[in-house]
Amino acid sequence: PWQLSGGQQQRVALARALVLEPSLLLLDEPISNLDAALRDEARVWLRATIKSLKITSLYVTHDIREAVSIGDRIALIADGVVRKIGKPDELYENPDDPVLASLLRFNTIRGKVRAVSGTKVEIDLGLGCVICSSRGGFSVGEEAIAIFSPRDVTIGEGDLEARIIGSSYSGEYYEILAEINNNQIRIYSANDVSPGPKRIGISRCVASKTSL
Repeated sequence: PWQLSGGQQQRVALARALVLEPSLLLLDEPISNLDAALRDEARVWLRATIKSLKITSLYVTHDIREAVSIGDRIALIADGVVRKIGKPDELYENPDDPVLASLLRFNTIRGKVRAVSGTKVEIDLGLGCVICSSRGGFSVGEEAIAIFSPRDVTIGEGDLEARIIGSSYSGEYYEILAEINNNQIRIYSANDVSPGPKRIGISRCVASKTSL
């Protein structure tokens, strides 16, 4: 075994489990000990192997990237409670749970509901308002959480006042750190932005209750 790489060892372990032809395969963080490059590769061949053999599998992980790249359906469990179940694209499109939003690295800001129109909720964040979609059940004046992706923020235009704190380059985009009414948020931008006050806009937002 010591002659095998980490990825090869994982393949051997999977083969040993599959030779028994199980009706249900439990994978408990099977690639957590691999480095980043090997994890990316392992996610691909793990999903391909499971799909080709048509084995129902339960994959346990703390890495949301593994969950969305391998699973057909995902159950988000926090403190022993199943908080949300859905397909990967459904979770990204409607991350209306603060725990899920945190795992997806979405921004969350608390505010107060200013207006409600059907499934649309206007939330006052202190230095401007944002319109969010919701599943309903909100009332004017109650606290709510605005959840939005760093990719859905535009710098230089919009109704919100923000202060740019700094930035770092990821190789694909600049990750801008900003602040709205003492709440830090992340913004993904094609261009670097100098620190200071800026207007920003949020193109897509989901409203969540403060307690679920």
